[in-house]
Amino acid sequence: MKHGNKKSQKDGEKVKENPMETRLKRAVKVASPLIYALSVFLSLVFIYYAYRNYNFEGLPPGSRVYYDIRIARNILMGENLKSDELAMGGSPYVISGYHLLVAAWLAFSEKAFVWFPIVMAALSITGLFLLMRKFGAEQQMTELALLILASSPAFLYGAVTSSAQITAACLLLWAAYFYTLNGRPAEITSAFLFTASALISKEALIIGLFLAFSLKEEGGLKRRKTILAILGIAAASVEYLVNVVKHGWGILWLGASSSSPLSTLVLELGGGLGIIEVVIATLGLVYAVSSDGERGRIIYWTIAIAALLLAKFDVIVYVAFWAAILAAYAIKRLTMREWTIPYLKRASLILIICGLMFQTLTFMSISARMEPSPALMNALDFLRANYRGGMVISSPENGFYIEYAGMKAFLDENYAYFPGFQDRKKTAEQIFYSRNLKNASALLNSKGISYILITPDMKRGKVWRREDEGLLFLLRNKETFQMIYGPANNSGGIEIWEYSPKLQG
Repeated sequence: MKHGNKKSQKDGEKVKENPMETRLKRAVKVASPLIYALSVFLSLVFIYYAYRNYNFEGLPPGSRVYYDIRIARNILMGENLKSDELAMGGSPYVISGYHLLVAAWLAFSEKAFVWFPIVMAALSITGLFLLMRKFGAEQQMTELALLILASSPAFLYGAVTSSAQITAACLLLWAAYFYTLNGRPAEITSAFLFTASALISKEALIIGLFLAFSLKEEGGLKRRKTILAILGIAAASVEYLVNVVKHGWGILWLGASSSSPLSTLVLELGGGLGIIEVVIATLGLVYAVSSDGERGRIIYWTIAIAALLLAKFDVIVYVAFWAAILAAYAIKRLTMREWTIPYLKRASLILIICGLMFQTLTFMSISARMEPSPALMNALDFLRANYRGGMVISSPENGFYIEYAGMKAFLDENYAYFPGFQDRKKTAEQIFYSRNLKNASALLNSKGISYILITPDMKRGKVWRREDEGLLFLLRNKETFQMIYGPANNSGGIEIWEYSPKLQG
């Protein structure tokens, strides 16, 4: 009898536990696309930084982050931010909300610029998951889109290079999600996030406007949300208008790629998306346009993103989100189709999956070896220790590194709004390609250039194609140029030459 009571008690406990277990299993099943995507994303980031830390001493990849960190440090130290004396001999500062945000990160941790964009990327995946759930996307569709996004080269690049766009995209996704909710707190939160994203990047400002108009629905509540969002974005646009007045329209293309839109888009041509992803997303676009439902909204977003890409705005991270959704839709349609030969269907899906995996591995192998290398930073540390004033000339891609090390760069990548950039670029070309010592010395003297930084890629086609071309030939003149850093310093092919105008004098 006693045994029977125990059995009844256990059965009762099971009955009580079943509803909770059922709810838990249902929640895990619903959240499984997000769990899988975050697992893939964090695993790829871990592998990336494990390689980077082992081979590159943990140096963040890409040049832009070093400019952002330097400006953020200046903000923290309360320095005069009217003129940047290290950038091209005194170019004006262009500070955005992103630099204030970076300064806030650095106040807590020097490594914040590494982990913060990773957190923003993870929150972006979460935001997309919530939006797709909100708009009724199927489980399979959501899972495919999140997995494609988590392994997309463009998305991963934004996460590991501390890009302002990944932070702005995260804020936009959450702004859109709160936009779809009812209630005054959701309205205020949505408007605040739209405004914050617009302060971080001009691309987010434009896309935020597209979002606010495309999400609007009939009814006073939705109209009020739209008005609040637009007012917030309009307030943020004042910052850009002030900069346009100060520096001209070129400021709008600050940080834009000088490459063609196609090469910016396709990883194999130097851009952000793998060609397999581009092809599958294009197929998804064709399927989506040919079907009923959200055809108008899909065409609207595709035209908007394509226009920004053609205008050379930095929208590749936003393209990654759109491409992931379209590619997921294409794969879903392919799995639903009736195939005459079932094995062909299976082979096609395997080919697509392998192609997507290959593009991710290609990106990982290329970007993990991005500059700056320890060799470059060691060379700049040496130059800083022996620096006696004057400007350092190198390729524009090295300008931010030179300035980060505390020296004046003759050229950097902030050329879009610098008034005298074209003249300065022409002068640099004359110096690099001149074989006349008198002319080259006159130019170096007039521009106050004291040092020449030469990296291996400059000798491999970025500047010169032959060993005795232009300035490389003139460097043989020991009375005028002295190599102060080179092979004797185990430099990894990096050379630093000091210009001494004794011959000219």
